[in-house]
Amino acid sequence: MAGVAFVPKATVFVIIAALGLCVCFLTVFQFGVFLFKEGFHAGQHHGQRTFGHAQHDATNPYVSDLLLDLLLVAAFVLQHSLMACRLWKDFIQWLGLAVVERSLYIMATCGTLQLVMSQWQLLFPESVLWSFDTDSRWVWVSFSVCCFLGWLCVIGFVMVLDYAELVGIKQVYYYVIDLDPPIHMKSREYQRLFRNFRHPVLTGLLIILWAVPVMTVSRLVLALSLTVYTFYGHSLDMRDYDYICVQHRLKKVTLGSPQGFRGGRATSVSYG
Repeated sequence: MAGVAFVPKATVFVIIAALGLCVCFLTVFQFGVFLFKEGFHAGQHHGQRTFGHAQHDATNPYVSDLLLDLLLVAAFVLQHSLMACRLWKDFIQWLGLAVVERSLYIMATCGTLQLVMSQWQLLFPESVLWSFDTDSRWVWVSFSVCCFLGWLCVIGFVMVLDYAELVGIKQVYYYVIDLDPPIHMKSREYQRLFRNFRHPVLTGLLIILWAVPVMTVSRLVLALSLTVYTFYGHSLDMRDYDYICVQHRLKKVTLGSPQGFRGGRATSVSYG
């Protein structure tokens, strides 16, 4: 129709990818703060929650809160799993949004994480599995170092696995410059590894979830749920292991050579 201007598809994709990136950084930061408070300042919040639950049913004061927490975890797992299945990806491709499929996935994941953080309930504040005195300088420093190392592992794995592709930026960039999707330029072995290794940040996540000075029932529910789910998402086999070993040896050879150390193009080797 005359007088109607349509926004180019590439522009829409760039906006979606940029929005997904911003939402991702914000949510990861907030989730980190949420986990830190749950593990390091649990005792302060427990006192507040005990008073707040005075109106609960005296026989079973935390059953409804436990059910809510389990539903929140189930919502996160369901969203994560459904949007990773083939049927959803085919539907997105049918809509013509395959380029921003990863960005949409990131935003949906951030949305469910925001829901979990905003609605999460503390359970049985008077009961803890273990509790170290966080007023002690050495206890605080020790667990803070563990937390830092956990996040360092997460960031390191993301950087190694191409963070621009993981958050959906590279897909849109390749579309704008008229190239095939970046995953198509990876080897078949890498694509297979990427499908089987859905949660590469497992090691760092386990440290963050479990290496805390105060392990409450609420924290246990969250840590156990996410741990089981991340382990469930793995389907690695010996072919994947052999591929990783080969790539690791090639990377060591590359970094050990003068050309590779200087970033020379002739000997550079990437994971994929």
